[in-house]
Amino acid sequence: MKILVSGASGFIGEYVLSALRAKGIEAVALCRTMPAQGSPGITWLIQDFGSSISSENILQISNCDRMIHLAWTGLPNYGSVAHIMDNVLPQYHFIQQILSMGIRDITITGSCLEYGMRAGAIHAEDPVDPQIPYAIAKDALHRLLRFETRKTPFRLKWVRLFYMYGAGQAASSLYSQLMEAIRNGQSEFRMSGGEQVRDFMSVEAVAEYLIDVSISESERKIFHCCSGHGTRVIDFVENLITQYHSKIKPERGYYPYPEYEPMNFYGVPTVINEN
Repeated sequence: MKILVSGASGFIGEYVLSALRAKGIEAVALCRTMPAQGSPGITWLIQDFGSSISSENILQISNCDRMIHLAWTGLPNYGSVAHIMDNVLPQYHFIQQILSMGIRDITITGSCLEYGMRAGAIHAEDPVDPQIPYAIAKDALHRLLRFETRKTPFRLKWVRLFYMYGAGQAASSLYSQLMEAIRNGQSEFRMSGGEQVRDFMSVEAVAEYLIDVSISESERKIFHCCSGHGTRVIDFVENLITQYHSKIKPERGYYPYPEYEPMNFYGVPTVINEN
């Protein structure tokens, strides 16, 4: 089996490639620019996702059996309309090109933010109601690709991610900010009130789940990549402080709560091979 991974040099992509290598699964990595350190045993292809796939990449891609599509631009600015302008149609056309090369099993990452302000336990069957550009763009791409399955039948696995964390995450993320504060020996860590309940999952576990979805023969259309339980943000922060034996104190209430997220929500996990 050979899996094409787009957005391979990004945060999740690096973990997916590492997990594929550990499982002995051959990978072809697609990215805009070559990473500073290429992973051993990985075939790297340079490709602008807004352009036609280059002739030199077509043969390599055509030899792949499946695809894990992670590529996305504009993060972590979730409120920018660039998510809609720069991603939806370019990505749709990119997937059409992939289909023209014979790949018929494509796993794509969506977002829990597609559910909008829905609170409590969220099931994969629940209706979406995206409220911000990032979520609107993800939902629009999903709908376009569902329409595409009518014209070109293929297995589309839409995996909605919840709250990932791990080394290498964007510097603006809660996890990265806290790790930086701990490394710098700061006495206080500025944060929100911390009462939000979120579904946290390590990026290592996310990568494993994405691969399991990709290699499965499941006919399920939507998957939830989540832990299945809610954790208060303040508890998440304090657990990390304890784990790293830090004396840093959370300065709660420094930042306001995000307006585009409900205070309490978490995902109900999807059993991969249960249709």
